[in-house]
Amino acid sequence: MKRATIKDIANLVGVSISTVSRALKDHPDIGAELRGKIKEVALALNYRPNMAAVQLRKQKSNLIGLIYPEAHMFFFPSVIKGISEVVQKQGYKLLVLQSNENYEQEIENVRICLDNGVEGLLISITKETKNLSHLEELKNVDIPVVLIDKVLENNQFDEIIIDDAKATRMCTEYLIEKGCRRILGLFGNPNMVITAKRLEGFKQVMAKQNEGQMIVSQHNFVGNTFDTWQQLERIYPEFKPDGIFAMSDEIMAGVLPVLKRLNVNIPNECSIICMSDGYLPKILDPQVTFLHHDGFALGKLAASHLIDKIQNGDAQDVARHILLPIELVIGNSTR
Repeated sequence: MKRATIKDIANLVGVSISTVSRALKDHPDIGAELRGKIKEVALALNYRPNMAAVQLRKQKSNLIGLIYPEAHMFFFPSVIKGISEVVQKQGYKLLVLQSNENYEQEIENVRICLDNGVEGLLISITKETKNLSHLEELKNVDIPVVLIDKVLENNQFDEIIIDDAKATRMCTEYLIEKGCRRILGLFGNPNMVITAKRLEGFKQVMAKQNEGQMIVSQHNFVGNTFDTWQQLERIYPEFKPDGIFAMSDEIMAGVLPVLKRLNVNIPNECSIICMSDGYLPKILDPQVTFLHHDGFALGKLAASHLIDKIQNGDAQDVARHILLPIELVIGNSTR
């Protein structure tokens, strides 16, 4: 017969896994009536905690897990470098797992982290991830979790991010300040919170500017660098933008080759601005103006915050949302 789990109890009672865990520990946040109901179901299912797993997680492994969605040359190498620097200095080891933008793989990676006794987890979610129920088991055994960069709204975990809407507003307002009046915004996967926030900032500026100026705008969703290249070859002759905002390095890398092939003068005919970790814009010709989203600093901050939670605990039940500083770095791609 299959051994009953906390998840089985949660499904029967209609509450979260975290609620069941707290009720079984007589946590005061859970009302007496609900605690009683949960314990009745647990008794009926003959639920017993997996003590071997509990004991494994109580042992000090000095191991921190890192799960990230995709390996490419943009952004995450800097994040991993920042995390590694802090982790090594603090005497921890790093277990790095890639989800390949696949939600089921992300769930399996969380299980691998649990089985290896990690003391804390840093995770950037996949584009398929719609809920974080697979992270509840870590919370239930007091393993701290910190989300980085790609997150879900209204989640119950600490997160290290930038103000994505504000960052896009800064970029778009700069294009307008430099005289651009036909602005194209290029955004990533429309189902991700990070894309929605950046698009929100773009739309906010356009709505405000159109009250007093004749600003024409268009936004498109693109996949990777090559998809950007293919779409822009069609979009540019149709729309003829004089300013382009790219929400990431990966997208921006597909913009310059198209404009050069079409013999577009940068920045006189079309200015380009992007959000970037900062390396790629500086080695291109022309050097691209960018909103600095510092992956190395994010990695260091995230690792330091997680280790603090591991070593000192966390008395706060409310998730903390920590914003990384951002700045505009002026290159030669804008007027």
